[in-house]
Amino acid sequence: MSGCSEDVAEKVWGDGMLDKPNGNWVKLSREVFYHKLANDKPWSRLATWIYLIAMASTGERTVQFRGHDYFLKRGQLSVSLGDLERKTGWGRKRVRCFFDYLKHEGMVESMGDPFCTILTILNYDKWQGNNCQVDTAPNRGIANGIANGIANGIANGSPEADLDDGTGIANGIARGIARGQQNKNVLQEVSSRSKEKDTDKIVAIARKRKKPELTPEESEVLSYLNLKADNSFTASGEIGKRLAEGHTVEECKIIIDKKVAEWLGTDFAKNLNPTTLFRLCHFDTYLHQKGEASMKKFSVGEVGKSNMGEEWG
Repeated sequence: MSGCSEDVAEKVWGDGMLDKPNGNWVKLSREVFYHKLANDKPWSRLATWIYLIAMASTGERTVQFRGHDYFLKRGQLSVSLGDLERKTGWGRKRVRCFFDYLKHEGMVESMGDPFCTILTILNYDKWQGNNCQVDTAPNRGIANGIANGIANGIANGSPEADLDDGTGIANGIARGIARGQQNKNVLQEVSSRSKEKDTDKIVAIARKRKKPELTPEESEVLSYLNLKADNSFTASGEIGKRLAEGHTVEECKIIIDKKVAEWLGTDFAKNLNPTTLFRLCHFDTYLHQKGEASMKKFSVGEVGKSNMGEEWG
């Protein structure tokens, strides 16, 4: 808390403005790190730490970086000194010192090769756990216990289940559950009689329709495009393919800056989407395009050369 003494900070927590921090959670979108406020640099150490936690993978996945596959576990992310310098506004020495501090304090571990460094957030579930939901209806378990007992009788055709003992609410709940159980029994019977090939077909269709989860790199490029072009795309289009071919996040951002400066506010603005911008047939042309400065409608900062892949100790 900037400019606030420890006594004042303790008073803020103690007077009931907020609960003590243990066990409290907030839901935070990664796009906050691409808001214009994030351009207020240099970042604090806390902001940088939160950024690393937010960009870590929430589950196991394989990501591609410069043509190489890397398997990430929950709580891991791929980083480089160059990326952190540009993102935080820090110098190389400060970035190194920060990671030395994190490792000394047992907050992270790192490993890497000449192409990529994998950072592991230790105790990741402490900061980004799955157990942050609170049961707002603790008495619901009692009603469900009664209802499930009655429901089993109704589902099985027991006459005792129809007796009116004054538990009208429980019976109402029970009958709803019973209908669900009866429907579930029918579905199970149909499923058991289905041929294996039909089941495999259903599973294949479900997997095909499942929306793929974006990698942190795809998410970063997509968020940057949404911010610059004032859009809200959720699908990454061709971004993942170009990254898989070895192109960098910074190269994608260069293309976004150039084409936003050229097309925003014109009839060509409809082409500011993750499919058209990053098609293979357009990518190199847009990346190395020159002479667009006269068409810019607002100043776009110069993007430095990428240092992706440089391992830090």
